[in-house]
Amino acid sequence: MFQGLFSNQLGKIRYAEWEWRIMRIGFAVCVWFATWHTWRPWVIGIRDAYEMKTANGIPSLFDISWIGQPVPTAILGILMGILLVTYVLGRWMILSTGGLSLIHALVGGIFASPRGDHHATQVVGLILVGQFAWFVWERFRPEKAKREGIDSAS
Repeated sequence: MFQGLFSNQLGKIRYAEWEWRIMRIGFAVCVWFATWHTWRPWVIGIRDAYEMKTANGIPSLFDISWIGQPVPTAILGILMGILLVTYVLGRWMILSTGGLSLIHALVGGIFASPRGDHHATQVVGLILVGQFAWFVWERFRPEKAKREGIDSAS
């Protein structure tokens, strides 16, 4: 389905399934660490209170402090683990990348926004949104675009 993902003037760049899996494993580790800031999944946590008046981004628009309570945090951690496994396996990529980008944005908003921390992990979120957009486009683009697009010449 995504064989025409990369191409250049020399033709399509093809990767074996095991190569894709290795790349996805590496990025999945980056996503976990960029979201939770820990390698230990049993100690994940997010703040449960912040000042909406001084917050930036999502937390300034919606009160998402409930996410920092123990049960929602655990649910998000488990859900993220499941989504990372489906991502590594290359299954349900629209759901996987969309869910991961949403969780990353919510948790990142609570971590970084109220304190004005650095936003160095935003590149991970940007890559997730880019992957999500690509998989949505690839799934729903018209047949004519598939036949006459950039992939048709290679």
